[in-house]
Amino acid sequence: MKNLIFTYRNGERIYLEKSMDSLVIRELPEKLNQKSIPEGIQVSGKSTKITTTPDNLENLMSRAREFFVAHHSYKIPGTSNDFLITDRVFIKFQPETSLDEKNVLLRKYKLVIHKIYEGGLVLCRLTNETGMNPIKLVVRLTEDENLEYAELDLNYTPTLNNIPLPSDTQYLRQWHLHTRFNHSDYHPRASSLVEDAWIHLGNFGSNDVVIAVTDDGCDMNHKDFSNPEKMAGWGRMEQESFFTFGDTSRMYKRGFDHGTSCAGVSAAEIDGTQTVGAAPNAKLFPVMWESGNEGGGTSLFVTDSKFLTILESIGNRVDIISNSWGTEPYSIWGAPVVEKVTELSTSGGRRGNGILFLFAAGNANCPLNYDGNIEVPFSSSEEGGSLLIHTSSFFRRNLSHLPNVMFVGAISSRGQRSHYSNYGDGLSICAPSSNSHVFWRLFVRGLGITTTKGPDSIDFGFGGTSSATPLVAGVAGLVLSANPGLSANDLATILKRSASKDLLMEGYQKLDVQPDGSTWDVSPVPPFDSGHFRNIGSTDGTWSPWFGHGKVDALAAVRMAEQWQSTPEIPEEPVPPVTPPTPPDDSTPPVEPPNDDATPPEIILPNVEIEGEIHFNREGISILRNDRETTAQGGRNRKALAMRLNLRPNIDGLDLEYMVNNDRDGNSAWTRAGNLAGSGRNRICEFRIRLTGENAEFYDVEYKARIKRRGTTGWKRNGEACGSPGGRRMEMIRVRVLRK
Repeated sequence: MKNLIFTYRNGERIYLEKSMDSLVIRELPEKLNQKSIPEGIQVSGKSTKITTTPDNLENLMSRAREFFVAHHSYKIPGTSNDFLITDRVFIKFQPETSLDEKNVLLRKYKLVIHKIYEGGLVLCRLTNETGMNPIKLVVRLTEDENLEYAELDLNYTPTLNNIPLPSDTQYLRQWHLHTRFNHSDYHPRASSLVEDAWIHLGNFGSNDVVIAVTDDGCDMNHKDFSNPEKMAGWGRMEQESFFTFGDTSRMYKRGFDHGTSCAGVSAAEIDGTQTVGAAPNAKLFPVMWESGNEGGGTSLFVTDSKFLTILESIGNRVDIISNSWGTEPYSIWGAPVVEKVTELSTSGGRRGNGILFLFAAGNANCPLNYDGNIEVPFSSSEEGGSLLIHTSSFFRRNLSHLPNVMFVGAISSRGQRSHYSNYGDGLSICAPSSNSHVFWRLFVRGLGITTTKGPDSIDFGFGGTSSATPLVAGVAGLVLSANPGLSANDLATILKRSASKDLLMEGYQKLDVQPDGSTWDVSPVPPFDSGHFRNIGSTDGTWSPWFGHGKVDALAAVRMAEQWQSTPEIPEEPVPPVTPPTPPDDSTPPVEPPNDDATPPEIILPNVEIEGEIHFNREGISILRNDRETTAQGGRNRKALAMRLNLRPNIDGLDLEYMVNNDRDGNSAWTRAGNLAGSGRNRICEFRIRLTGENAEFYDVEYKARIKRRGTTGWKRNGEACGSPGGRRMEMIRVRVLRK
């Protein structure tokens, strides 16, 4: 222990061990050779460490000092880590130290100013006249001088946290993960930059992240899922039961490979065999729906009750749920499912911070949400060699505006919206995938996705929004690995805010264009007919009808996650139970003519929704969504100035009226649906909404508002006043119509 000395580091005394067989010279190796000094190892931009024998150390030190600055080498006791001092020290003077006092200290220790920083900090270089090495100088300055501190300017030789990139045989073909693919149909802007995120993290994600993939099953015996710890669990639907035990071979049916491919895109492991997923270290939780072959393709047998059963079973066992399935032109879930998804997305999951729900936007080149006067194609078939187009003017995904639920679109390997990818209101983000013409009538440019396929094989042409969605799930897994404390709301926000907007805005050639320019091939329809990013007043940044908030960017997302400070969510009111309309049954017998003597039939009226717009200052117009409980959100410190409301659908004998009270003009007259109430200049203090007409007795209209510094009001009903008579600004308005 006789070779131990001490110095100070960040105010603490630390002990060092002097090496008896090495020294450090402040010069590069090639310059030492010119002075017949043995070759050493470069340890900094201008320092070399030389190892010799203990007997020769002092002799070599003397020779070196004839030409260069040289000093002993030191280590931290009990380690092999070098403590590489330089000939420089930091000195931080007290704020009241005068210029003369500073100069006295420099002369006392024969120091040379090397660099001056702000706040009284100076980097000084020792000279041969200093009379002591930098370690002893720091001790002397710390103990004897009136300084804030003195510190050594150390050399460090950290190793880069490089991780060996995957050697899996098909990895280089997986262009969606890296930027090293070379093909005329590939552009690096299309990559999700997953490889860059791995390098930044120094790992391939955490095995404490669990991604559920609900689909047609999963080949759990696939080589790319061979790690015994890969599966956090599994489950399969049979009839009305959800089984989470038994023979795992029943989780896969030959020919039903969609779920296996999705699981591979998300989290196929690195094992040097076949393919790699975005989060190779994450755990999987495959869920198998019952399925069959309908119309030549795979159909899942899904019901509200089955989905509810699955969610109740896995709701506290996963972090992320990827769902690469859906229906067009609409997918309207019942209130029990909406309530459960809302609950789990905000407070469910393994961490109690919510589950991030991801849904495929769909592959029909149609809007997610639309209610207009244009007939939009959403599917096609052939009859007698002719193309039959199926259209609708109403499209709806009623989960698309729930908290922490994201709908994912697809871009091609060129960074262009994939022709099939659904678009418009409700689209959150996009991710790289394949490209094909939705009607298979034109060639379009783009490459497929290489991933897993059952049984234990590879799919070189996977794609669709089905592939984009689990890719985002895998990236979300990396983001959660970077910061395990993130909530589902944080995850969704980070993915959207960090998304790349460097994308190709080109559209596609239309089919069957007539001389007058008309065509049935109308998508994308207004107001979604441009992909350019626009300001919609979202705190998550600009938004594009074709790309959502942009292409998922794994590197930017994990970087943002590492710096993230969570912000609390504004709690949402639970969605009230609403009985969905009964779908038509083609087997229902014809209705018999009415019998005047019979009991009058029960009156069955449809569900009614409110839509419209609320005008806020700064934010402009906030749209009331077509939902049974709708919200116009102006944001903190915003104020409502005017409103325009409508009922959907239009029903004979049911009308809507509303009035507003502003802080200058008092109450407006009752305003009929479709007209603007409010001046647009003065803030609304109170408002009332009522239903009129002969069928009004069958419905209630309810509404509430958030008042600045007062919080949210209770539900008001059928013409009652809602707001703040004192004139406080109204930051949020919610409206719903319920059948009695």
